[in-house]
Amino acid sequence: MRIERHGPVERLTPRVERFLREYLGGVNQDEVQSHQQRRIDYVCRNGLVAVEIKTLEGDASERMENLVVELREDPEWPAFFGSWSAASVLKHLSDPEAVKLRLLNRSGRAIVNHLKSANKQLAAHTSTFPRRNVVRVVILINEDHDIYTPHLVGHILWHAVRKHENGKLMLGNIDAVVYFTERHATKIVDKIAFPILDIDGAGIVEAPWKRHVIASCLDRWREFSASELHRMEPTFSRFATIEPIPDQMARHQAWALVYRRKPYLRGVSEARLRDVWDELLVMSLLQMMEGSPVPHDHAETMIIMEKQAHLYQELAHRGLPITSFPFESLRVIEAGRRLHLSEHVIGWLARLRRAPVSGEGHGDA
Repeated sequence: MRIERHGPVERLTPRVERFLREYLGGVNQDEVQSHQQRRIDYVCRNGLVAVEIKTLEGDASERMENLVVELREDPEWPAFFGSWSAASVLKHLSDPEAVKLRLLNRSGRAIVNHLKSANKQLAAHTSTFPRRNVVRVVILINEDHDIYTPHLVGHILWHAVRKHENGKLMLGNIDAVVYFTERHATKIVDKIAFPILDIDGAGIVEAPWKRHVIASCLDRWREFSASELHRMEPTFSRFATIEPIPDQMARHQAWALVYRRKPYLRGVSEARLRDVWDELLVMSLLQMMEGSPVPHDHAETMIIMEKQAHLYQELAHRGLPITSFPFESLRVIEAGRRLHLSEHVIGWLARLRRAPVSGEGHGDA
């Protein structure tokens, strides 16, 4: 499932704040407390619900890129073009779980740091607030970053609220974490639906009535957003990352987008994919190598480059490194015959011992 988006994006954090004020009677604590105090963001429903908002402004890309630079030193790291999903890379490693853990820790560092800060703020609030029974909630908001998928965030939150440090819960002052994102979505009865994660902390296990309070708040969100609220088991895989489409893009990006919209190689066998690789290699050699027996044709070159961009997209989807199809003279000759080239041209191809592949490199995970 692919979902595209055109045009600017409305920030989610101001909308959530408006919801707290207008539908939960939220009082902004910046307006009633001293700046010197460790205050939370909102007190809602006459003090019953204490809310701290944490917004994921950064997308962790720089931290992940730094980690990938380290991981590339491993000789097992596959060589590939462009960008691959982490899952495609991991299946080529002998110890994928260790690398997966490093990726999770690096991408989740901002989330955990936010939660630790919120835990302190909620602890300070409940120690001075006169009401005894308070539901302590952290609202975590993703401001349009694709790396924070529901699956990733759900995994991080589930472990974080259960983690112990120095013999006690690391986040013992948080009853629940609610995660909002509009960068990921699914389709329910032909309508776009955004995920909302609702992760229980230890406080709800000890006081189950708090669960009903949070459920009623989410019902009010349904009213506020004029939408339906579907409660379901956490089948995160059904949510796709929404792809923003810019008004302008580089040529190679446009070619890749064309293929993502219509992946015509998706159903072919790996053997046929190798044939496509060989045929495109032959055509590019004839157009780009010095001494080629075929005159250069710019239009033909552009067609070849576009098809190569499509092929690299398919290799990334399947997790096939460029080493899957090493240069073999016999395969090149066979590809030339499939393309109905003359014997003179095939003779020139037969004399090649290795083809320089444009753009060969290690790519990004």
